[in-house]
Amino acid sequence: MVRLASLAVLSSLSGFALASGKWFDHVVTVFLENTDFDQAKTQAYWQSLAARGILLTQYGGVTHPSLPNYLAVAAGTTFGILDDAHYDINAIHIGDFLEAKNVTWKTYQEDYPGDFTYCFVADNTPAPLKLYRRKHNPFISFSNVNTNTSRCTSHIVNSKDLDADIANNAIPDYSFYIPNMINDGHDSNTLGNVSVMTNWLENFLEPKLNNSAFSNTLFVITFDESDVSNDEGNKGTNYVYTVLIGSAVKVANVADATQYTHFNLLATIEANWDLGSLGRNDSVVKNIIGLNGTALPNPYYNETLASLQSTNAGAANTVASFGITVLAVLAAAMLL
Repeated sequence: MVRLASLAVLSSLSGFALASGKWFDHVVTVFLENTDFDQAKTQAYWQSLAARGILLTQYGGVTHPSLPNYLAVAAGTTFGILDDAHYDINAIHIGDFLEAKNVTWKTYQEDYPGDFTYCFVADNTPAPLKLYRRKHNPFISFSNVNTNTSRCTSHIVNSKDLDADIANNAIPDYSFYIPNMINDGHDSNTLGNVSVMTNWLENFLEPKLNNSAFSNTLFVITFDESDVSNDEGNKGTNYVYTVLIGSAVKVANVADATQYTHFNLLATIEANWDLGSLGRNDSVVKNIIGLNGTALPNPYYNETLASLQSTNAGAANTVASFGITVLAVLAAAMLL
């Protein structure tokens, strides 16, 4: 296992009373797997989602393979990782900032074998199916989670816990939902056939869109990356079908052709709750726009850093090394 160095700054972050979000009170991000934009758009159900919300036509992953894309949306950088190996990363992430502002969060992982007493840190559940994979669980890669049993078991849970949270009206403010290797399309998409994944999504999502537990909720339905077999050498756009839908989305049948990546999604979540910036690629991108037909400004946008690098969809992560400076950390802490 590789340990990645970073700055120890959590002691500078203090908690504040939770306020409602600027644009949404809850966000539920569902990450699916390895599907090109053009593959998803042929499905009637995906078309119906776009008709009821906002379709981001040029939203893309940041690289290949899976793990660095999951890290991108959780931490604003890939940490230079270019594979799906086992990493223990000593760095701050969005979970730290959420907790500092008393914004509740969980990642719901299908077939995750851990429970309220046991933090599962292995790479996958047993063969042959290996339905749960660590590479699709970004928060387990951070050492301040995987070495803290109480924190791990509180925030990384089996997806079955979601039903109980709904019944108890205890949906966290930030939810990151990961289907298993069949339901997310990773092991079920064959020859461009995405019907298994699409059917799962419809059964999962539709009951929640009309459930009062998800009032003022933004659902982000997206993919980690495009089909890598169609993007040899990581030279393509890496565009993935991404829809914003839910009660927090006040417009419908809107297509946004702005170029976005997972970094933009992270920045939008940070701005919604005034979390501050991690000082990585989240500080050099604009927010996703248009939930209510108006712009969502990024208060942490760093024009100087932005001018030094490109964050177009499909571009490799360019923040140096582990992507955070003392100045950026102090600035983020002051904003909390």
